[in-house]
Amino acid sequence: MLSVEEALQRVLAAGASPLRAAEEVELPLSLGRRLAAPLIAQEDQPPFHASAMDGYAVPWPGTDRLRVTREIGAGELSDVSLGQGECARIFTGAPVPPGAGAVVPQEQTERDGEVVRITAAVEPGQHIRPSGEHCRSGEPVLAAGTLLGPAQLGLAALLGYARVSLHSRPRVALLGSGDELVEPGIALGPAQIRNSNAYALEAQVAACGGVATRWPNLPDQLDRIAEALAQAAEQSDLIICCGGVSVGERDFMRAALESLGGEIDFWRVAMQPGKPVALARLGTTPVLLLPGNPVSCFVTFELFARPLLDRLAGGPGRGLTSQSLTLSEAVRRKPALRQFLRCRVDQARVTAFPAQSSHLFRGVAESDGLLVVPEGSGELAAGHQVDVLFWS
Repeated sequence: MLSVEEALQRVLAAGASPLRAAEEVELPLSLGRRLAAPLIAQEDQPPFHASAMDGYAVPWPGTDRLRVTREIGAGELSDVSLGQGECARIFTGAPVPPGAGAVVPQEQTERDGEVVRITAAVEPGQHIRPSGEHCRSGEPVLAAGTLLGPAQLGLAALLGYARVSLHSRPRVALLGSGDELVEPGIALGPAQIRNSNAYALEAQVAACGGVATRWPNLPDQLDRIAEALAQAAEQSDLIICCGGVSVGERDFMRAALESLGGEIDFWRVAMQPGKPVALARLGTTPVLLLPGNPVSCFVTFELFARPLLDRLAGGPGRGLTSQSLTLSEAVRRKPALRQFLRCRVDQARVTAFPAQSSHLFRGVAESDGLLVVPEGSGELAAGHQVDVLFWS
């Protein structure tokens, strides 16, 4: 079996090929996507020397008594230089007039008609936002590959971009099989269970910036599974299969892939839950095969599909956020398997849930993330520092 690290390296290598060409997208629709080209400042920011305060634009050096000759508000321009003994009433964001060397806040002045007395020391350049302080025209500001969050969208707007060039969103086909599965909203029959994995996977793909197509649940029939795989490979950048990936007589995913000439990269990883996870390629399309147990399916998606989708979307292959915390109770290790335990975090201390069976999905919804227990013998004692992967 592969280690978790080696399996992840192979998964990320499957996303090394670029997706479709970049696309131009209106800025408000670009949230959560990655830039395909850098954003370059199109003008100096600020584009002019601007006042940072409501007050008076004054010469420097000057006197403590000045005559107010004009008033300048935001959006107004005064291109006449201040004369000897003159100042201008100015408001926050307004252009500083020529000849002004500082802005004095209004609370540091006393005004009598058209005469202002300065009541505090004045430093050169105080309360003036210099032109180009933020960035200069032609300066690269956001690099290609940057993930656009609210702050980055605001900065793109500040730079004057109404549309941005983005990496294409990965198209993900979700295929599941199982004669026992029933969709939500339909009454359960004897020996049937809910098809919850498909809905969790669809949401996980969307949370990673991908576009998911959830195929109707497939019966446990080799020809039907092979037909769906062939069609999905033509339409998708990534196929994620759930269920049918183990070694049972009715687990047909591997056989279906091989019947289509698919290449198996690896099958089984030294981890719990999720040991039967696999990676394959069908033509040029990577195929991730995840276990059918709900917890195993969810966890293996977060450990392998999430970073792969980030790579396909133009990113570095970012996965879940990790943090080192203190173990509150001892946990037993397994010699050959790395464990990922659902856990709760409280004030920098982490506690594993007592029930860790891979069918108990409720623990995923109630947990803060995964406590990583390295392979080894014996146990990790309380007080030990461990890594915790937090759900995004």
